[in-house]
Amino acid sequence: MKRIYPLRQRESQIIKQCAEEVAKLGRRAWVSERDLVALLDGGVASREVHRAIRLQDPPTLAEAHK
Repeated sequence: MKRIYPLRQRESQIIKQCAEEVAKLGRRAWVSERDLVALLDGGVASREVHRAIRLQDPPTLAEAHK
């Protein structure tokens, strides 16, 4: 598998938009849901959101950005 570099949340971007970009990338690269969650977690700008994702350990990207 090729290495996928994490996307970074842009200043004007909400979490849902960032998650949609991660999902789009994941569909093209055949990435697992767990890896998508990790990509989102690594790319969010907010430490609070990052911490919440880590604590909840969601199994899917959809659950991670709720």
